[in-house]
Amino acid sequence: QGAGSQTGGLTRWGDYSSMSIDPVDDCTFWYVNQYIPSSGAFNWATHIYSFKFASCGPTAAPAAPAGLVATPGNAQVSLSWNSSSGAATYNVLRSTTSGGPYSMIATDVASTSLTNTGLTNGTAYYYVVQAVNSAGTSSNSNQAGATPVCSLPGVPAGLSAAPGNAQVSLSWAAASGATSYNVKRSTTSGSGYATIANVTSTSYTNIGLTNGTTYYYVVSAACSCGEGANSSQVTAKPQAPTAPAAPTALQASQATSAKRINLRWTQSTSSGVSQNKVYRSTTSGGTYALVGTVSATTSYSDGYLNSGQTYYYVVTAVSGSGTSAYSNQASARAK
Repeated sequence: QGAGSQTGGLTRWGDYSSMSIDPVDDCTFWYVNQYIPSSGAFNWATHIYSFKFASCGPTAAPAAPAGLVATPGNAQVSLSWNSSSGAATYNVLRSTTSGGPYSMIATDVASTSLTNTGLTNGTAYYYVVQAVNSAGTSSNSNQAGATPVCSLPGVPAGLSAAPGNAQVSLSWAAASGATSYNVKRSTTSGSGYATIANVTSTSYTNIGLTNGTTYYYVVSAACSCGEGANSSQVTAKPQAPTAPAAPTALQASQATSAKRINLRWTQSTSSGVSQNKVYRSTTSGGTYALVGTVSATTSYSDGYLNSGQTYYYVVTAVSGSGTSAYSNQASARAK
C-alpha cells in the first residue's frame, strides 16, 4: 500500500486500477488500484493485491531427470540429461564420494546441460540433477561420474623437409589440442634430438646449417598439459646452389653491315636462366671483357667494331643459383 498527494495542477479525478498475469507461472494475478480516499480531497493511495487460482499450475513436483551423462575434460566436466516433464528449471548437485552426500553447485538451470569448470584434474566427481517446478523438487536423477584429465596433444603428421643453401625448410599438419610445436634436430638418425625451436605455426626454416651435412628432424606438439609424442623422422642435406650449365653451340658470323658481328647459341639446359652475358676478346682464349647482357635469348649483335679485326666471343648463363662457365669460343672478322 502506498500514498501521496497532489499540490498543483489539480486536474486529477477518479480512481485507477489494472490487473496483469504473472509470466513466471501464468497463474498468479496482480491487481493494482490507485484511488482518492474520502479523507483528502487531493490525496491519493495505492493498493497492490495478488491472488492465484487453486487449480492453476502444476499440482505435483516433476519426475526425476533421466539419462544424466558426465563427460570429462581439462579441469572440467560437461553434463547433459533428458528433460523432465513439467520441470521449470533444474538443480545440479555434486560430490567427491559416490552416492553422496551431494552439494548444490547450480540452481535455476533452464537448459538440460551444464559445464562444471575449475575442477582438479585426476579427482573423481559424482553428479545428480533435480527437476524443479512451483509444486516442488523431484528426487535425484541417476548418478553420473567423471574424472577430469589434461590430455596431451596429438602427434603432428605429414612432416616434410626441403633442403636449401645452408638451410632446411620444414612443414607439417596441425595436431589436435596443440598450442605450439617443438622442432627437434639431430645429426644421427633416430636419436640424439635436441629442441631447436618452439613455434606456434606449422612451418619452420632452420638456417645457419653446414652444406653437405645430413640433418634429421622430428616435431612434437605441446599444450598446457605437456608435450606429446614425436612425429615421424625426416631427413635433409642442405647444399650450396649449383650454377647453371653453360650455353652451347655458340656461332659468330660477319654481319652484312660494316663493323658488326652476329652471335647465336643454344640456351643452357638448366632451369631458371634469366640472363645471358656476352664477352669479347681480340685474343683467342681471352682475356674476355663483358660487352652485353640480354634476357634469356639466344642471339646478340655486337657493333661498332674495327673493320678487318678478328674478335673472339664466349657466352654465360645466369640464374638465381649463379653464373655458368663460359660457352665454347666462337670468332669472326668484322667487315
